[in-house]
Amino acid sequence: LWDQALIFAGFAFAYWLRYEADWPEPLDQIVVEVATQNWVSFGAFLPIIFPLMLLLALRFTTRGLYRSSTRLTALDQIAIIISSTLTGIALLIVFVFLYKPFYYSRLIFVFAGVAIIVLLSSWRLLVVGFRHWQWSRGIGRERVLVVGGTGLGQQVMSGIAASPGLGYTLVGYV
Repeated sequence: LWDQALIFAGFAFAYWLRYEADWPEPLDQIVVEVATQNWVSFGAFLPIIFPLMLLLALRFTTRGLYRSSTRLTALDQIAIIISSTLTGIALLIVFVFLYKPFYYSRLIFVFAGVAIIVLLSSWRLLVVGFRHWQWSRGIGRERVLVVGGTGLGQQVMSGIAASPGLGYTLVGYV
């Protein structure tokens, strides 16, 4: 649910950057003001924002972003966000320009892609950081019982004991 809200917010921010923002002197040559006849309201983008939200949710799900696994690092999550968002924006561009070739500004899709990636990655970093902060204080950890007290079992136990940020608490061994 947070991801969907951030995707919507990212597109709204991209709309503001493209249609409403006043760009400073060196950048105004790159981000040229939208001509009056090409200006569209934010509501005109809603029919493409909602399919993008659905497409990204499906991509994130199939790529494993929503699996509750401690093995999925923040870098892995950001890689999934970047690749899925770029794929989703690319498909959206193809779809939009096949059906309405001159209706939308092309630059808004670049802004939207960057904004969505930044917002979702920042959110994931906050969530992962908060989870590791909780684990380092003993909150929400998984309890682990190691089978085998020699060799590999001792290595596993020392690794768990030395890394409280992994989310595991060593209960003992047998």
